[in-house]
Amino acid sequence: MPVISESKDYVVFVGGLGLGSGCADPGGCTKEFWGEIEHPDKDLTDVMNSNGGNLSASGAAALPISCTVTNNGSGKLRITYAAGFENCVPGLVAKVTFAATYTNGRYEIIDYDSSSFNWVDIDEPYSADTTCACAVGGAHVGIQTAMDETDASGTSPHNVYILDNVDYTFTAPANEIDLDSGGDLSAGTWKRVIATNNHGVPHTKYNHVNIDANSQTGASCFVFGDADNISLEGFNCTGSDNAQIKFSATTSHYNFRLVECKTGSTTYGVQCTTGNNHNILILGGAYINSSGYPIYLDDNNARFVNVYSNGAHASYPNIRMGAGQVVVSGCIFKGNNQTGIQVSGAGALLVEDSTFYLSQSCIQLSHASARLMEYGNIFYVSTIANGRAILRTLGTILYSNYSILWTTEGAPTNSTRWGRPDSYVPYNALEDAPLLISPGVYNDYRLSGPSPAIRTSMPTLGKLSY
Repeated sequence: MPVISESKDYVVFVGGLGLGSGCADPGGCTKEFWGEIEHPDKDLTDVMNSNGGNLSASGAAALPISCTVTNNGSGKLRITYAAGFENCVPGLVAKVTFAATYTNGRYEIIDYDSSSFNWVDIDEPYSADTTCACAVGGAHVGIQTAMDETDASGTSPHNVYILDNVDYTFTAPANEIDLDSGGDLSAGTWKRVIATNNHGVPHTKYNHVNIDANSQTGASCFVFGDADNISLEGFNCTGSDNAQIKFSATTSHYNFRLVECKTGSTTYGVQCTTGNNHNILILGGAYINSSGYPIYLDDNNARFVNVYSNGAHASYPNIRMGAGQVVVSGCIFKGNNQTGIQVSGAGALLVEDSTFYLSQSCIQLSHASARLMEYGNIFYVSTIANGRAILRTLGTILYSNYSILWTTEGAPTNSTRWGRPDSYVPYNALEDAPLLISPGVYNDYRLSGPSPAIRTSMPTLGKLSY
């Protein structure tokens, strides 16, 4: 059976060189051939021709099945096509369609004719002669086909890396990208969808591949469905009239990552429609919405690390959560006189080392079973009279200390500003100006030298830079 589809870590590509149009029968390469994903040994020119085409398409879909299949002398398949396999070196992957005997699929090339380019050997035991079509290398035409034609959780689970270097604008609702096949929980394998530059190197936090839903009715840019162990990395998602990124598993599934992604539009940025997507990690990235929730959780367990969220509408918190367990570390929440994080279900929230800027109530508890622990945070609220670090109408504050609270108008005066009555202030909390460098104009949330949040005997408060 096709070895690469069953056992080896596998790299596939979307778009590719030139016009980035991909091809009908892409192969890709092994992870061993490509190298480390963040710092690859190879370039896109090593795995495809112009416009994302195959390095070789000998007897491919547009041509007759005219390659011959024989024994290479060592018990493996040799595929021969005169002068058809230039640059088709070991480690590349061929998509092979056989006339008989063997299973159609993607196979690793283990040897090739380096002088005349007449043949390649693939990692499949020989049993009989036949003919085939063979397409080596190349890129998929879109992320959806790359998702659908790879399997990271088969009989011998392995990691799959889908590298996309081209932007995509939807032309129909059916263009929505369904992330509905992932890795294997017990084996710990993942399927990673990664935005790259035109050399196949993953983008930094300031660059993205753009996915525009283009207002196609009801279409999200990406939907995480009934699968486990999926990572989406480096995409800027806009244009949905629904949610830019949606989690909607119908049964329990685990381990999802958004890494340095970005959303921006007038609807949900990230939306969990059910509580069935468990263990969501949002690492870095920016979630910015002008009229909707930047991040909306149902009863999901989630962790946010180094996330920036700008909630520009006064009616919607930066994060709304239900009955899950949520940890927020080193994040920045910019508001518009609204709530930063709202716990509206029986959830447990831990917030540490984060900065809230221009929220009216930075953290809100509005359910009888809501629970909060917070420490080391900077709360810079929008009004002196109503500004609060914590607004607690229901729920329990398990721990609140070592944070700093200030308002744009001076010292806070609301008598329940720390979620307790009678102007209570936690023993080790501060009420003083944090002296952020330039949060309003340049989104610079670093602390200036004389800031009282910079402490020598205890950890510094908030996030030092963004």
